[in-house]
Amino acid sequence: VLDGRVDVWALACTLFSFGFGRSPFESPREGVLKLGIINGRFDFPRANRNALGCSYSQSFCDSIKWMLNPDHKSRPHLSEVIERFEHGLR
Repeated sequence: VLDGRVDVWALACTLFSFGFGRSPFESPREGVLKLGIINGRFDFPRANRNALGCSYSQSFCDSIKWMLNPDHKSRPHLSEVIERFEHGLR
């Protein structure tokens, strides 16, 4: 069953890529990690810092984790994501 939450997953991948310069499911040594996609396993760079030295808040990273939930039934709807971002990434 596909619904709008698949777009939330794609948005999270995009936000991660914009922030950290790579896909959440891409390893510099191993390439794309298919099991990571299926199981929702991925890591943020150390101290949530990208290669340029910019760091991102824990709440931003937690929001991405929330949006990348592999269980589509547990993944938020876009309206929930918008509300969370409007309220300062609680």
